[in-house]
Amino acid sequence: VTPADANRVANASEANFREGEVAHLDIYEETPDIHKETILREEVRVKKVVEHDTVEAQETIRREELDVDAHGLPVERRDA
Repeated sequence: VTPADANRVANASEANFREGEVAHLDIYEETPDIHKETILREEVRVKKVVEHDTVEAQETIRREELDVDAHGLPVERRDA
């Protein structure tokens, strides 16, 4: 707040220098009040159910054999 007649020269008779309370002003300020709070939002119940399934199937299983013929080396054959 700036008074309208500030920064002017005053006469000595205008100046009233005396002791005591001239005015009482309450000064307020705002301060932020920030806090974090944990609350229960919802409750979920989880249940585990074990199921067993037996499956029978027939399938052809393939097998590969590698025949290496290197010149000058003996060739072994193993039948399992």
